Amino acid sequence: MCSLISRKEIKKPLLIVKSIEDFPKQKLSDSQLSRQFDILKKYKEGLTLQEIAREYKLTRERIRQIIERGLLYEAREIIKKGFIIDLNEFLKEKKQKHLLAKKIKHESLKKFVKKNKREKRWSRYYDCCRRCGTVFISHHAHGYCEKCYPKTEIFKEIQTASRLRNIEKRKKYTKEYSKKYSKRPEVIEKRKKRWDLIYFGGNREKALIRDKEQCQLCGLSRSESYKKYNNDLCVVHINDKKNNNLENLITICRICLKLNIGKFKKIKHNLKKIIKKSTPKIKNFNEFN
Repeated sequence: MCSLISRKEIKKPLLIVKSIEDFPKQKLSDSQLSRQFDILKKYKEGLTLQEIAREYKLTRERIRQIIERGLLYEAREIIKKGFIIDLNEFLKEKKQKHLLAKKIKHESLKKFVKKNKREKRWSRYYDCCRRCGTVFISHHAHGYCEKCYPKTEIFKEIQTASRLRNIEKRKKYTKEYSKKYSKRPEVIEKRKKRWDLIYFGGNREKALIRDKEQCQLCGLSRSESYKKYNNDLCVVHINDKKNNNLENLITICRICLKLNIGKFKKIKHNLKKIIKKSTPKIKNFNEFN
């Protein structure tokens, strides 16, 4: 037997019924027949299986079975008159008629049903922002707009709680990020410029160019210092650290800086001792006075 609620295409083979003997015998009481007739009538009018099931307090599957049985009963009555029926086509046609009736009923109901147009509120429970009273900026949470919500105490409490929960994760992330950030060439150049402005007044590179990028005590070049020590040459103040003039700056390598205790206090006395031990490039020390 072919099911009534089949899809658009019925995959089962066609059942051509020629005689009444092909149908199963139905033994129904008068009350069952009347109910079957009423259900079929409502189905043809366009009611869904769910709507019919609610009315009769039955399941959709039971209503489908009753409708299928009723349609087979109709087919049996047609065969009694001497006609031959293709059962699948008969059920398919009934299904299409039901869908058409359902569509017409749905369109007719649309005309009578009027949608109550409600006034659009700013939010479900608030007419405007609790802080600034605006309506034009969209609602975010707790009656505050998107601009005012980050300034509230509620947001600050949530933020502090989340930070306390994720302290270890944040520490790991910051360490990893700082390592990657410090290796960027843009960041290295910015730090060099900032260091130059704070401690040398922007004259560090000028001092290196003036001294031909060489240590003024041992003659080590800038490229050689990068190869040996993986660092640039040092530029040091001679007398006063606050005085950033070119006359008060001198270029020295790392070894010469260590020999001079790394701080260059009393530069005149210390430089005289270093010049005697090393190969001096500065003949006239009075040039730096």
